[in-house]
Amino acid sequence: MGPKPPTDRLPAAPGGEGVRSPAHQGPKQSLSAQPSGDLDAELARLARRLTGLSRRQFGALIGATHVSISRWESGQARPTGASRSLLRLVVAEPTLVVEILSRSTLAARNAHWQERNAN
Repeated sequence: MGPKPPTDRLPAAPGGEGVRSPAHQGPKQSLSAQPSGDLDAELARLARRLTGLSRRQFGALIGATHVSISRWESGQARPTGASRSLLRLVVAEPTLVVEILSRSTLAARNAHWQERNAN
């Protein structure tokens, strides 16, 4: 059996349906590598809403200021690549990401206080 013929669908996720390849979506759709500011703002709002945290709590969790979170959510600023990736992870698995980040944040705080109190 030879190679499979080309298809306009990307492989499906387990139990899911394949999606159309961007190369086959036609000329009318923009294929921008960077999401628009509106999508970034929605991503930031959704990620925080899924965690149920305040802007200050969410910022502390992901290593950003509450001012940055507010600016992202309002569309006044856009998260950088790493921050955007983290927001996408939060949207995909909010409970898991919060649990993992909470553990690492708590461990870092404990180490800081132990070092500070040892001196």
